[in-house]
Amino acid sequence: MKKSLAVLVIAGLLGMLAYNYVTSGRLSLLPVQATEADRQLADLERQLEGARQRQAQAQRMAGVGGIDSSRDFAHASEEVQRLEQAIAALKKKVGK
Repeated sequence: MKKSLAVLVIAGLLGMLAYNYVTSGRLSLLPVQATEADRQLADLERQLEGARQRQAQAQRMAGVGGIDSSRDFAHASEEVQRLEQAIAALKKKVGK
């Protein structure tokens, strides 16, 4: 009985950790209210990851088939640079 209760409590704590990590991106037992700046920063970081993936895709396409993807690569590179600048400016504004 005590073992099953302990397992249930541990499973509940792990569930809370997982839920909070998925919703806020932070490991904590208690839910953390994200500020507007935190949400903007997380959104910019997701966009940056997507732009980096598109940049890598353009490189792979050029390498595999000799396909001219220089325009795609340039566009993705510009987007990466723009997003990195936006993230740096937001972090500076927030003080992170």
